[in-house]
Amino acid sequence: MEKESAEELGSCFLPAYALVRNILYSDYGRKKAKYSKTQIAVLAALYWQNEMCMSQVAELIATPRPQMTRSIIPLVNNGLVERFEDNSNRKMVYIRLTESGRHFVRDYLRNRFDTLRDKLSEADAEKLTEAAKTIVEILKKTRA
Repeated sequence: MEKESAEELGSCFLPAYALVRNILYSDYGRKKAKYSKTQIAVLAALYWQNEMCMSQVAELIATPRPQMTRSIIPLVNNGLVERFEDNSNRKMVYIRLTESGRHFVRDYLRNRFDTLRDKLSEADAEKLTEAAKTIVEILKKTRA
């Protein structure tokens, strides 16, 4: 990649990161939900991935495992997430959404993405969806 092209690519990452975080974690959505950004990320990850072990969730949301573990406790206490062990390996602790957690996350995400879609034309919403899929597909190649 040429130097100018690499710099242009790099200059797009921070604004894109900030915009995505704003969509998912705007103050309105978080304050209404009363959960931290990490907790919202955990809930969203579990919504789309079903059940995962703690280290998988931490890796997926790019959060240190101790911070992720601290974030889970209130979610468990509030009945949104449940922990369970693997019968074949008791050291492996998995988490998944409870039924009430699934409803909460569905409503939260629907609110966030309905708000986003309301600001876009149908064509722009389709372009954004395709662009997001492409970005994820390409970025996954960099992790290999």
